[in-house]
Amino acid sequence: MTYAIARINRIRADETPEAAEHRARFAAAHATQPGFLGSLALPLGHDSELVLNLWKDEASAVAGRAALADAVHVHLHPLLNAPSELLGAGEIDGWEELRRT
Repeated sequence: MTYAIARINRIRADETPEAAEHRARFAAAHATQPGFLGSLALPLGHDSELVLNLWKDEASAVAGRAALADAVHVHLHPLLNAPSELLGAGEIDGWEELRRT
């Protein structure tokens, strides 16, 4: 099964070239993590987005969180108006089938 982490991010409204660079560098750091399958971001309006990070398993997610701590501080925190809000985490069904379509 796939492991998912769901968060709400409150993004700063001013999308500057520096913000785009931070976003790209954070995405690149995320992509290098073993077991990372991808992220989905859904704009919610009012400068908020729902982010779903998908991992091969919980162990990969835990290791990725530790490995990405510096990248979160350097590249993600400057983009946020407030700390990310963890909505939940756990195994999800159907991701493998969806990826095959």
